Amino acid sequence: MKKYTHLFFDLDHTLWDYDQNSADTLKQLYKKYQLAKITNFSLDELIRCFNEINEGLWVKFHLGEISKDEIRRSRFNLVFKLLGGYSFIFTDEFSEEYIRECPTKGHLIPGALELLDYLSGNYELHIITNGFEDIQHIKLSTTGLDHFFDQIFISGLVGYRKPEKEIFTHALNITKALSSTSLMIGDSLESDIVGAKSVPMDQVYFNPKRTAHNEKVTHEIQKLLQLKSFL
Repeated sequence: MKKYTHLFFDLDHTLWDYDQNSADTLKQLYKKYQLAKITNFSLDELIRCFNEINEGLWVKFHLGEISKDEIRRSRFNLVFKLLGGYSFIFTDEFSEEYIRECPTKGHLIPGALELLDYLSGNYELHIITNGFEDIQHIKLSTTGLDHFFDQIFISGLVGYRKPEKEIFTHALNITKALSSTSLMIGDSLESDIVGAKSVPMDQVYFNPKRTAHNEKVTHEIQKLLQLKSFL
């Protein structure tokens, strides 16, 4: 088995449980803004619609079609419009509160802490993320993940986003890692896997939903702890 020295992790959906933390935040805001009284959509419908809109916007971001500011400005306007054409007067406040509260939630992908404990000391661990730079560090500190990682590369600070080759080469240069002994672990074929291939760097596609695809990957796993079988 190939010997790796540096492991680069994505954060959202790979270590930090975005879906659960987002759902908890939306539940909190749904109650605070009394949406059950002033709208005719349920909490479950809000969560489902937000996930659909948000995922689509992030795909566009990875493809370079929109900016992160556009995601922040538009997603809840699109959500409320899709849920029945609501012109919710508190949309901006709702959006800002979501951004402020969500990163303080502490749910991790199952196995994340056990895996990082297992890897720590045997590999140099790093993060490469496209998330908002003003909240990614909050997620890491709130969950206690920050002490596991030597370097954290956030697209807005680096100046490049995954899957652009430059963010990966920048990470390799800063960490003095060789692409031949480095491994990228992430849940996105479009940003994590395709980006790592451009270096080229071996990749692990974290695919818990067993989504069908035609991308050739170095490794594919459905549970994080499966990494222990070859690391």
